[in-house]
Amino acid sequence: MTEFILAGFQYTYVIQMILFPLFLFIYLTILLGNCVILAAVIKNEKLQKPMYFFVCNLAILDILLTSVTLPRILFQFLTGVNVISFAACFAQLCILHSLLLTEAFILVVMAYDRYLAICNPLHYTMIMTNKVNTLFVVIAWVTAIFLIVPPVLLTAQLPFCGPNKIPSFFCEHVFVIRLAKTDAPSSYDSGLFIGIIISLLPFLLVVFSYIKILISALKVSSQDGIQKGLSTCTSHLLVVLIYYTTSGISTVSYKVENMPDTVRVVCSLSFIILTPIANPMIYTLRNRDMKLTIAKIARLGKSTPGER
Repeated sequence: MTEFILAGFQYTYVIQMILFPLFLFIYLTILLGNCVILAAVIKNEKLQKPMYFFVCNLAILDILLTSVTLPRILFQFLTGVNVISFAACFAQLCILHSLLLTEAFILVVMAYDRYLAICNPLHYTMIMTNKVNTLFVVIAWVTAIFLIVPPVLLTAQLPFCGPNKIPSFFCEHVFVIRLAKTDAPSSYDSGLFIGIIISLLPFLLVVFSYIKILISALKVSSQDGIQKGLSTCTSHLLVVLIYYTTSGISTVSYKVENMPDTVRVVCSLSFIILTPIANPMIYTLRNRDMKLTIAKIARLGKSTPGER
């Protein structure tokens, strides 16, 4: 087999032309929102803290994540060409899942950052140095690559010589492995099991961090102290909730029998679209310094060169 067919939604050309501007708007919104996050953190020294260093990494991940999938979807809508080469499919699969796992690891690091800030504030600045933060991020990126690349390469070695239609707009492991001429149920279930384990461990670490934070907050005698401590975690908790909710829905959709492939595709699309859109909204709307910086950047953009 030299290529796959990305079936996705089998809609008419007219419907695809209607979907094209919608997906284009979504893609440009994600790019703009996350680029604004990066610009605001670089512009404002008050935002150059460990938490927002990790937020910038989330923004970069979201930009890359959508750039791996949405441009290909837009190309398919515009041209009607839904064929992807074997090598390109597995490259997309590898990059996509590596980015998703890296995001899960970054969310764990952000939970640890909040844990130190609330439970061990006196040692926070000594522990969360620029060197340590960079090390955390490098470990997250590299570990995700090393965990994802081997199983993807093993999947690529399976015999693909039958049907080549993938019921999605992009290549996903659970869809691709179904097309292999092997013990499909066993390979599919083992791959899904490994994926759940890899995703579950970061989730449990985040939950453990917030249990410790909650215990520490309850020990504070004043109600204001509890609210101040937990308010710094709200944005991160919302991002974690959206990430794992969409991930869980997508995972469950793969296991439900007789579910239309269209529903599964919608679940997958929500996973790669909702989080990249929600992240910049959550971190801008809930932070005063971020909103002021973005407003300042917007005013500079509207002003003439002479006014600047």
